[in-house]
Amino acid sequence: MLKDLGFRYRDLEENGLLLSIIDTSCRYLRPARYDQQVTIKTRIRELRKLKIFFEYEVEDETGLLLARAQTTLGALDLNLKPSRIPTPIAVALKKSQTETV
Repeated sequence: MLKDLGFRYRDLEENGLLLSIIDTSCRYLRPARYDQQVTIKTRIRELRKLKIFFEYEVEDETGLLLARAQTTLGALDLNLKPSRIPTPIAVALKKSQTETV
């Protein structure tokens, strides 16, 4: 998602921002099979000064929902201390909140 917004994660790290997974959960509804094509839809559920909450839906090639998941990412500086999400990134993420990627 960050890449789609014009940000490479490597560039974020080089500029002192780390995004660490601090919580994750997944609810499996139906199985996916080996070599089956799936689509993962991602959206931002909530954006705070220090955290980003993502939601995911995994669908098969017919659009059948296979799983729902969520992650919470915390913004950290290079010393692993909580850090605000930089304004340009926060603005881009807020704009994308209404979209599903």
